[in-house]
This record gives sequence, C-alpha cells and structure tokens, in this order.
Amino acid sequence: MRARVIRSPRGTRSAWVLLLMILAPMLQAQADPRTNYLLHCMGCHQPEGAGTAMGIPALRDRVGYYLDLPGGRDYLLHIPGARNAPLKDDELASVMNWVIEQFAGRSLPARWERFTATEVAQARAAKPVDIDAWRAKLWAQLPAQEVAASNADATPASKATLY
Repeated sequence: MRARVIRSPRGTRSAWVLLLMILAPMLQAQADPRTNYLLHCMGCHQPEGAGTAMGIPALRDRVGYYLDLPGGRDYLLHIPGARNAPLKDDELASVMNWVIEQFAGRSLPARWERFTATEVAQARAAKPVDIDAWRAKLWAQLPAQEVAASNADATPASKATLY
C-alpha cells in the first residue's frame, strides 16, 4: 500500500513560518554587538573587559582615552583582533561602539563620534602597522593623572599594555 501525500499551500506556509521562527533568533544574534563581542573579543579581553595577567590589555575605564588622542580612533580599528575579525564592516563598527559604551567608563570623553562602517573599511584597507609602538606613542600623550587613575586597578601585565 502506498502512502498518500497531501500537499497543501497552508501546510507549506506553516512550515516556512515555523522555519523563520526558529532561525530568527540566530539571524538576530549575528547582528547583535554584544554577541559579536562575546564571540570575537571575550576570549582575550574577558566578558567584562578586564583583560588578563598574560598581557591582554583591559578595556574597562581605559578604551575611551583613545577617542580624544590624535590617531586614537584609527589605532583602535587597527588592533589585529578587531581588524581581522570575521565581521562585516558595519558589524565591527557596532561592536566598537558597544565596547566604548560598555567599557569606557571614566575614560569616556564628554563627546565622541560613533564608529562607522566606512571608517572600519578604510582602516581595514590600510597597511598593517606596528601596533605595540603605536599604542606606546599614544599612551605617552596622556596626562599623568589619567595614566595613574587607569593603572590604579589594573592587572600588573595590563599596566604596561594599555589598549
């Protein structure tokens, strides 16, 4: 005896609706900056932006200082983990903005411009640079009181390698 298959446009529509309901959270997660941070940045910088004693710089109460320094924004986009992240330019811009909003804390300037996809694309198209030397040069421009405040609660390794 042969099974009879009933084809119904309503059943097909229901299947598509069900599939979209299942896939929607996954598609949304791809665009969520927090999720992208957790997937692509947390492994080094930790969930709360604390960095590690192994020399991974902390983001918390530090990352905002770079927004006011000449070349600081560009520097943040040239950090290898950001530059090479498997994210679209607009997704990386969203992650960078989320990082600033979540972690800059006392280092956040009174005014700052959000990162854009165009800015990310330009940074990615530029030639890679010596990121450690660039970071040291930028860090040397900060007033001593900001360096002291930032280092007050830093891990020993991240004091020398401020991001």
